[in-house]
Amino acid sequence: MSESLIATANIKPSTSNLQQTFGETLLAQVRRSRLGFRIGNIRSSRQRTGAISRGPRACGGETIDVTALLPKTNEAKLAAEKKIEIESTVSQSPTLLIYISKTQKTKGTFVVVGEKNNEAFLVQEKQVELPGRGGVVSVTVDLPKGEDENISSGVEEPLYHWFFTIDCNPNDPDTSGDLVVDGWVKLMPKDDSLTQDLAQAQERDRPAVYAQHENWTETVSTLADLRQRYPNEQQLKDDWQSLLKSVGLDRLANAEIIGALKEMEN
Repeated sequence: MSESLIATANIKPSTSNLQQTFGETLLAQVRRSRLGFRIGNIRSSRQRTGAISRGPRACGGETIDVTALLPKTNEAKLAAEKKIEIESTVSQSPTLLIYISKTQKTKGTFVVVGEKNNEAFLVQEKQVELPGRGGVVSVTVDLPKGEDENISSGVEEPLYHWFFTIDCNPNDPDTSGDLVVDGWVKLMPKDDSLTQDLAQAQERDRPAVYAQHENWTETVSTLADLRQRYPNEQQLKDDWQSLLKSVGLDRLANAEIIGALKEMEN
């Protein structure tokens, strides 16, 4: 997990679908044309290593699907070109979403590794309980305090590489057969424009505001939170399906949203 993490990418909304019309809320505009994202600029990186899960795989006598809710890219091409994508977040404690299919496995491990100036450091590691039933779960990352000050003062900010692992063979010290899903996140400043737009937005408008400001992490997590709190609202269901379809995750659009995984006591 200590390989270089130097890379970056932007997940950008389809701005042609976000044209403002006087007298309409941003959410109404997005709902009319549907919430969607497209892959932005991806820059080079030293190649990462490890077997990363992107769908169903054998795991200790079961077939388990573990998939991060991240925009789907041409991974073979990116690997050949030694590129990866990093999502941005404006939250000190961003929420990450993962789909896990039904499984008898009961424990997962969540690890966050930071890198700054080519040096890796452990940020977070915790054991979490798996829900048993299939659905979209969430884990919150606690980024180090003070990094938000660094990004506004011009100091080089670290990147964060997170891993979610299911131990397929608890009695086997060889971890090569474990299911691992990963992602990358970078803390960005919440500029005045975003702050102002959020302050003026209604609760249901916030995913669209984040989309307008090209922020995938908060777009998908705030929409998932709304889906949980208003499970019978058809418009939110439609927005959720449209968003996931736009980034190649339509096969997960009808999965139950389970929510936060419980941390296991030591």
